[in-house]
Amino acid sequence: MLPADGGELAPRRFVLRGRVVTMTGEDEVERFRSTLKEAAARGGAYIYHLAEGVDQKAYDCFVLLERNGLLASSLAAVHALALGPQDLSRLAGAGSKLLWSPLSNLVLYGETQGPRDIRDSGIAFAIGSDWSPTGSKNLLEELKVAWWLNLQDGSPLSAFDLARSVTAQAAETLGWHGRLGTLRPGMLADLLVLRGRGEDPYLQLIEATEHDVGLVVVGGVPRYGDLATMEDLDPGPLEELEVAGRKRAFHQDPEVEGRGAFREPDGRPGAFPSLAAATDLLTRALRDPRRFASVQVQRRGLTSATLEGHEEDLTLELDYGRPDDWSLVDWLTRRAPVVVRRVPTEWRGPRLDALHVDAEHLETVAKQPNLPSGLKHYLADVYTRRAPHAAGARTGGP
Repeated sequence: MLPADGGELAPRRFVLRGRVVTMTGEDEVERFRSTLKEAAARGGAYIYHLAEGVDQKAYDCFVLLERNGLLASSLAAVHALALGPQDLSRLAGAGSKLLWSPLSNLVLYGETQGPRDIRDSGIAFAIGSDWSPTGSKNLLEELKVAWWLNLQDGSPLSAFDLARSVTAQAAETLGWHGRLGTLRPGMLADLLVLRGRGEDPYLQLIEATEHDVGLVVVGGVPRYGDLATMEDLDPGPLEELEVAGRKRAFHQDPEVEGRGAFREPDGRPGAFPSLAAATDLLTRALRDPRRFASVQVQRRGLTSATLEGHEEDLTLELDYGRPDDWSLVDWLTRRAPVVVRRVPTEWRGPRLDALHVDAEHLETVAKQPNLPSGLKHYLADVYTRRAPHAAGARTGGP
């Protein structure tokens, strides 16, 4: 995830700059130009939500960039939904890249860039799952959405093209291709091992579900996989869990992942929590936010009396305001400021999602009015056929 204000993020050994809030005026042009140059000097990319929407206002964002010579090889354009085929070709001609999130585009706007237009424009593209409210559960699901759209468009993209969009091309888009994205000597060993033997390994990746994931290796260290496999590899302390109907194990290195990554309520550096502990913490906070707030007050060395008489002052700080008369699409597409909403006395938060595509997730997908019915049926069929757990009760995960 990238900070909405365009701040820096340093996952492991890399630095990204990104911006979610759309540039709307000429006064921001030079700062944008400077950021593009900085990204180019690093051999990286500036990730920018470009022309997200289907109206003239969204398209004007592209016009502003093009008019000021800001289409550059260091620009990675997220969505670019308002752009036509010729616009995509001009982006490609400047060396810019496209970050394609088809499911989120369809849920919000009922449209997305077409696979044939992407292929014909020659633009380099990577696939992303956008964000949890409207995006896929993970890249495995997003690949299926892209593949279905590709089939409806006459299959201009091959299974290899889509596999590359989440591996080698994704790394190239971010300027990380010298370290990851391919299996070569000297590269970081970031590996995904899938169960099964398909005739086409790239199609096997597209059709795989969380049920098929046998092992995940990050930087040469086994991090997640089938319990028996992880026990055999013995990377260190393991946390057992169940995901997609299989016994799994997760390994984290406290010395690395706890460094500045987690803080106690009083601001002191804390131990990185286990997945089970983090899940329990979030579940309790959502189930009874008032009680949770009281506990946090006590942990800060105060007394529970601090909250007495101030229960009505408890608030939720939301990224987007959502008045009751707004639809989900209105809420997500309007550029609303951060707002604070009062917490109702009996308010209970949503239940945490499972870690995999389950029946509840498929039901949510099926209810989306903007999604083609064929896509809904395709996803339900793939997940219930290859991962029977998705058809039944919720299993595994938080």
